[in-house]
Amino acid sequence: MQAFHFEPISASTRVHATATSPHPADASANQKKDIDAHLNLARFDFVTFYLVVLCAEHGSLCEAAKAAHISKSAASHRISTLEDHIGRKLFYRHHNGLELTAAGVLCAERGRKILDEVRGLKLRLASI
Repeated sequence: MQAFHFEPISASTRVHATATSPHPADASANQKKDIDAHLNLARFDFVTFYLVVLCAEHGSLCEAAKAAHISKSAASHRISTLEDHIGRKLFYRHHNGLELTAAGVLCAERGRKILDEVRGLKLRLASI
């Protein structure tokens, strides 16, 4: 099994917009219920988060798919499905690569944290 390796998203990463969405902990109880009612956790899987992080690191869907050992079409489908589900584009697609949107930066940063937590859990479970 391959270990996760993540580099921080650099300040030079091009972002087309600024993230302004509130943190879920700041949401009211009614807002949380509304979010939960429309949330399909099947769309938030580890492989897709891993792909988002890899796309942010490589700036290329093709390179991200290679690093994840899946086809480019499967990677594209996973990213598009997640974008459809959250109602936001994560990347602007250009002929020379990908550009992160504000939602893409947020998903890559949070995805990295989620994957680090999973890796930490795996290590802790192995030590018991």
